Amino acid sequence: MKILFGVDGSDGSLNAIRQTSAMTSPGHDALVFYYAPPEMNFPSDEEAAARSATSKKLLADAVFAKALECVPDALRGGVQTIVGTREPKTGILLAADESRADVIVLGARGSGPVAAIKLGGVARHVARAANIPVMIVRPRTHGESEPLRILLATDGSDASQQAGASLRHVHWPESAQGFVMTVVEPYLSPAIPDWLLKQARDPETEAMAANWAKEHEANKNQTRVDLAAYAKTLAAPFHAHEPIVAEGHPAEQILKTINEKKIDLLVVGAQGKNAWQRFMIGSTSETLLAQAPCSVLLVRRREKP
Repeated sequence: MKILFGVDGSDGSLNAIRQTSAMTSPGHDALVFYYAPPEMNFPSDEEAAARSATSKKLLADAVFAKALECVPDALRGGVQTIVGTREPKTGILLAADESRADVIVLGARGSGPVAAIKLGGVARHVARAANIPVMIVRPRTHGESEPLRILLATDGSDASQQAGASLRHVHWPESAQGFVMTVVEPYLSPAIPDWLLKQARDPETEAMAANWAKEHEANKNQTRVDLAAYAKTLAAPFHAHEPIVAEGHPAEQILKTINEKKIDLLVVGAQGKNAWQRFMIGSTSETLLAQAPCSVLLVRRREKP
């Protein structure tokens, strides 16, 4: 798997390299660093262009050297570097295409050596526009010594299926723990006021409500069985834990599970066929990308040939 990192020398981008490198394997994965040096403003004279080019090269060399320190020794020799000439949000996407990267990795926030570079805004743009998976990395809040905990949120769509399939290509640490969850609609609409639910109902209505509740619970149990079978088709870390079937608003329930299970990486699928649709990645994915306290791997649905 070829992984393209957008680097800028910030703590966020360096942390992204460290965390992702722990999920790579020599001989199986290749790393690419992309960095676009900012413009250097020198007094206009015949040597200005040369001084600007030299300064950019020195800056790029320094940023790449610092990034390389975050890579395990066994992977350092094969790291490819790309010095970009466009603004990062455009250059990263072009570099991913040209290098045939399988995934783009970015830090969630951070500013580079020059304050004008804002990787946070770049990360958001790339996640929306890319046609390959994008991982937005946030610092782990539960300690590096704790097992890596991954949550795959699925709704049964093609995008979710492809997100799950992509996890088979990751070199997971042996201690990694994987969880699979889905969110089903509640038995009763949350729009129904509590006072109305508490009103007395005639026997026929009560019997109908009881049947609905029984059918709803049976459907939940079947969903749990199906989800457990699906988990067995995923990467090894997802085989050990019971699936999670929650009720309610998808984004709210997923965020709740992230906190309860101390999740480090959330994996979700996103719809989108063309450039415009990719910017409309879906309200749930958009909410999770913005609000999840952990890293997020967004896997775009690819059209079947």
